[in-house]
Amino acid sequence: MKIAIFGGSFDPIHKGHLEIIGKLFDDFNMDKVIVIPTNVSYYKKNKAMFTYDKKIEICKLVINNDKKLNGLNIEVSDIERTIKDDEGFAHTILRLKDIYPNDELFTVIGSDSYNYLNTWRKYELIPQNSKIIVAKRPENEISTSVGIDYLVLEMNNENSSTEIRKKIIELILE
Repeated sequence: MKIAIFGGSFDPIHKGHLEIIGKLFDDFNMDKVIVIPTNVSYYKKNKAMFTYDKKIEICKLVINNDKKLNGLNIEVSDIERTIKDDEGFAHTILRLKDIYPNDELFTVIGSDSYNYLNTWRKYELIPQNSKIIVAKRPENEISTSVGIDYLVLEMNNENSSTEIRKKIIELILE
């Protein structure tokens, strides 16, 4: 079985995330997509908009109500609920490899995250245990200096959670 592991802050989940999920089935013929909201965001300096439990709840609600994703094998996982501060995404991949030992795993990340993947804790374990798919937005470049093989998922949507958070704050402050 081909399984895409789509981790991220999902703070908030948005149309771009939904487009990625749909394209993983369409463009890469995935059998399953596991959406994993992060419990510990190592590189995000701003306070999260939502608690971990709220992110899980919102992801499930949004995905279950998206007509384009209806009937697809999508799981919103809380596997990172018990992650410790000194563990990174590589630890999550190893746990998933234990759960799905005979399946082909694909880690899905945005091009902005790929560009500093080689700074993640134990990052070398990620491509050793899964193939990398980089979701590339039109305005983002993929760095050639990272040195990790990847497949490209071309995106049309230019939404980013950072920009959406900024717009929400602007609306609140108006």
